[in-house]
Amino acid sequence: MMRTHVNLLFSVIANAGEAIQKNNWMATSLWLLAMTTNACFASVALSSPNRVVSLAPVITESLFALQAGDQLVGVTRFCDRPIAAQKIAKIGGFIDPQLEAVLSLKPDLVIGMKIPSHEQLLSQLQKRKIATLTIENNTIADIRQSLLQIGHVLKREKNAEAFLKQFDEELASFKNNVTCPKTSLILLAISSSPFIVSGPHTFANEALELIGAKSAVPKSAPAWPTWSIEAMLQNPPRLIVATEGPELLQALRGHLAPLLKQAAFKNTLLLAPAKSILQRPGPYLIEDIKQLVWLLKQNEICNFKKLSSIGAYTFSNHIDMDSH
Repeated sequence: MMRTHVNLLFSVIANAGEAIQKNNWMATSLWLLAMTTNACFASVALSSPNRVVSLAPVITESLFALQAGDQLVGVTRFCDRPIAAQKIAKIGGFIDPQLEAVLSLKPDLVIGMKIPSHEQLLSQLQKRKIATLTIENNTIADIRQSLLQIGHVLKREKNAEAFLKQFDEELASFKNNVTCPKTSLILLAISSSPFIVSGPHTFANEALELIGAKSAVPKSAPAWPTWSIEAMLQNPPRLIVATEGPELLQALRGHLAPLLKQAAFKNTLLLAPAKSILQRPGPYLIEDIKQLVWLLKQNEICNFKKLSSIGAYTFSNHIDMDSH
């Protein structure tokens, strides 16, 4: 879902139906965003909105982060955090928002992402003189920018600035407290079939860089490549993280079992957090990085100067870990 889309489109389009059925929000997002351009922002003029509809989980999470959750009147069925979002009226899914459901809520602003289904719906709303906003969260810089954009439109600029001040301080804390050996390559797995991983110029790989870790994916690779056996052999990872959690971990065990039996991977660990991390590029990124840091600490992949001083979120004590 970044600047390089062609390889990803062909690798996952055949598996999009399966991903959608399994409610794999990230895999579905990748499939859709593989078809898009890299435009960052589009909107129509509007006054201060009071009835907002969100077409994506990261958008819903962003509004709550800006203390504007009370302005939401509609969200998708994938909008599950914070808990308050689960009580808001549903307008369909991430890829299939329903126009009639949106219109029934009488919104004065609808916020979507740069994917075909959202663009089509937003276009229909614009014809009805309903204000729209389009964001695209590919990198950490994009996450910051989208929060500022939403804050500006909702007249929550001060809230956005305050949130981002803490956000930036939390990000900076990782640089000062975490040290990872450059020989310990890490692979962030997004899906098992096809085996898609996080590559350069993605918010997930930027998270690795923040904590001083090195990705097993070279900088010459696409943003979200389908990783091959040859590529794995060329850069054997010390750790493969099943970012979607235990379900993806089980799938990867089967998919990678023959490969991980080879001598080159005798020290490779295959692990998963208790719940998905680095799947949604939004305000929960800090918490996701913390869960990644916890995995690395538990398995002595990296060194930590003052782990307890890193940020304000609480670490999960229920990390599902397993080696091959």
